[in-house]
Amino acid sequence: MAPRVVLAGYLVRYPLGGYAWQALHFLAGLRELGCEVFFYEDTAYYAEAYVPGADVMQTSDYDYGVRAATAFFAAHGFGDAWGSGTRRRIAITAPPPSGRGRRSPTPTSSSTSPA
Repeated sequence: MAPRVVLAGYLVRYPLGGYAWQALHFLAGLRELGCEVFFYEDTAYYAEAYVPGADVMQTSDYDYGVRAATAFFAAHGFGDAWGSGTRRRIAITAPPPSGRGRRSPTPTSSSTSPA
């Protein structure tokens, strides 16, 4: 069984090239090493989001960032390997019986996806 890795990042709230490519770099590298990878961003941690062209930081509307992240991850083969506090939840399950103490992320699809 491949190790599962959750990469926490900052992309939905600041959807610019450098942040996107940094996340993709780690995801692609870890996948190449044989890991099952997920990207996760918790929008509740820091609520403000940058939207290009907006006069002020957004505090409740993440639609632009969710659409940008969805398109970016899908274009690079990670469309089903990411989630954010506004898109879907990734639950952390109990450690495996092997006693190694590792927690396994399990994506769930209980929240909404952008149209």
